[in-house]
Amino acid sequence: MRVTLLEGGEVSRLVFEGDMTLEFSNEMEDRILGAMRRRKPVQVDLSAVEEIDLCGLHMLGMMQTMGKDKMDIVATSPAVDRRFRTLLSN
Repeated sequence: MRVTLLEGGEVSRLVFEGDMTLEFSNEMEDRILGAMRRRKPVQVDLSAVEEIDLCGLHMLGMMQTMGKDKMDIVATSPAVDRRFRTLLSN
């Protein structure tokens, strides 16, 4: 798992790569909280996520709750799309 925070202008971009799974939950939480504390709108790029489990989905939900109108998912990967469809179909 790799999480990169790109700062530029009035918006931050948080880029996730690899696996958004329980194994990497501490790293995800640290990076997410760090980005949200900057009080800038955050764009979340999930286009390079290869696997996401319920923990990863929970982290995204936490970001949406904390960020309210300041967090947007701007790109997803096929793995993320599959997980969202599976979750919504149950």
